[in-house]
Amino acid sequence: MSMVGISLNTYNSVLAICAAVAAIAIWPLSPNTLDRERPAWFFVRFGGRAGLACWAFGLWWYTQPTDDKWEATVMQLIGLVGGMLFLAILASIARELELLHAARKLTTSSVLLIPIGLYTFVMPFPQNEATIDQGPFGFVAVVFVLLSIVPWYWLLLRVARAVLELASEARWTQRAHQDYSQREAGWHDRMKQYEE
Repeated sequence: MSMVGISLNTYNSVLAICAAVAAIAIWPLSPNTLDRERPAWFFVRFGGRAGLACWAFGLWWYTQPTDDKWEATVMQLIGLVGGMLFLAILASIARELELLHAARKLTTSSVLLIPIGLYTFVMPFPQNEATIDQGPFGFVAVVFVLLSIVPWYWLLLRVARAVLELASEARWTQRAHQDYSQREAGWHDRMKQYEE
């Protein structure tokens, strides 16, 4: 999006919408069951929720016609920490379900989110227009663009695969619980008929 010539306000507005969706989605995806064994997760859970909300607010602040943007910058940096905490929550859920491969993916993603986010934050995008030089320095520009974009795709795919593993395990567990409940109900019905 940052290289197809869209305006900076449109770019930030779209990112703010994505951040708002993430801030809303984190509420049902961060249960309080982790707080029972580790009370510190209460702060991690609400830190992730507040951090993603700050990220959305910071991006929205960039679209406002004010010259003072340092608050928006601080909010986005808090949002990076909130995203890291949210991935840590998902990794903890994966460990509770003994999905160690998904937990490793989410833990690695949470650790790498801050450096990737900071690098993206200081890079000179979005631009109104991206031109690649046809000379010998054109390849350097292509490599720079790839270094700026590829880590986000890699991070997104890792998180998506881990979340799909979590969703698959949750569906399987729910189905097994339903089957068990139906067998228990059938057994109780048979015992009641036998007693009568």
